[in-house]
Amino acid sequence: MPDLYPTELKFLRREIEDKINKLGKPAVDIVSYLQKQYPDSLRKSTLDRIWRHPDNGQNSTHIENTLNMIVSKILGYDNWDEFNDYMQKSLKEELLFNPDSIIVDDLNVGDIITLGWHPRYYCKLKYINYDEFEVIESVIKEFITGEFIDAHYFYVEYDDQIKKDGKGFPLYPTIGYSIG
Repeated sequence: MPDLYPTELKFLRREIEDKINKLGKPAVDIVSYLQKQYPDSLRKSTLDRIWRHPDNGQNSTHIENTLNMIVSKILGYDNWDEFNDYMQKSLKEELLFNPDSIIVDDLNVGDIITLGWHPRYYCKLKYINYDEFEVIESVIKEFITGEFIDAHYFYVEYDDQIKKDGKGFPLYPTIGYSIG
């Protein structure tokens, strides 16, 4: 059965919330709504695991039958594998990281930015104000979830010797930030 990384679990939740027109609503409202809509299929404990108690930054192993049922009943996919193909394609397009594309002066309070490459090396930051960010999710040791950082721009550093085939995708990059 698949391990779900935090970003994948959030993607699944976002897709479901969007489908039921409850994007950004409190978890208790979403769980209650889904339990009423699918009383014979979705148990409250299953929904709670997905919305209220995600594994803080750790992989979440979910039972295949549960995932198949959730994506078929709510989202209309045949099974988890079909949804996962869609999700991986979407995440790759969504999470390509170019530090030059992040213009701090253009961010709005509450905006979420992703640094890095999914699923093995990334972090998500929430813009607080001015040059302040909160790390809300991270698998990068330099960015600790819950920590606040001050940054005006971001950059990537890597040693030429560790580029794959010498063509630019760094295997072990360092993502940095600077205040000025």
